[in-house]
Amino acid sequence: MLVTVVGAVPAAQAIDQVQAHFGSWSNPSQPAQAPLPPLPPIAGLLRKDMPIPGKSQCDLVLGAPGPSRLDPDYLAAALGNNVLGVFGLMGRLGKAVRKQAGLAYHASSHLGGGLGPTPWQIEAGVAPSNVERTLELARLELRRFTTRRITAEELSDNQANFIGRLPLQLESNEGVASALMAIERYELPLDFYQQYPTLIREITPERVLRVAQRYLHPDRLAIAVAGSLASDAGL
Repeated sequence: MLVTVVGAVPAAQAIDQVQAHFGSWSNPSQPAQAPLPPLPPIAGLLRKDMPIPGKSQCDLVLGAPGPSRLDPDYLAAALGNNVLGVFGLMGRLGKAVRKQAGLAYHASSHLGGGLGPTPWQIEAGVAPSNVERTLELARLELRRFTTRRITAEELSDNQANFIGRLPLQLESNEGVASALMAIERYELPLDFYQQYPTLIREITPERVLRVAQRYLHPDRLAIAVAGSLASDAGL
């Protein structure tokens, strides 16, 4: 268990309190944590539709296993994900699916980043009649994302976004505690957040494309759709 304490409390007092409440905990029979094996690539398009009668909106998720937080290219993947479906009004996905096509109430992408493989996925909420077209457009954006480098403007804007929001994340006690937890949990160097701006500036369009091609392919995805559907449908 990792415990972080941030705030107006002397370190010795915080340590004493943690020791008083948790110091007697013991579990000698607890097995060592097993390593998480890499996941094989998804073979083809795997789809599951879950009918929910009476639900006015369909929620869809499509994606594949992404990099762990320990992967050397994790920051490049995170920056690329920001371009794909986060920055501004949900990135490229928001522009293509929501703004231009008017198909989705929301459309964005998310990168997990745990100790082992975690999902790199796209999420959207659409009317039932727009499910197939939304899936088609999302896959088109994935094809573009995995075959062409992001532009210099996209790179610059998202680097500035990553670097600029770091001080805001560290303004609160909760933010500092989360940063300390990340350093310990993911075995980052103690000066990671001092190095962070340089690490982000070193990311290139080529690195983003390379990591996207490692983990994402528009024809090898797990797809789930839940909502007012009559039956499971093929692609």
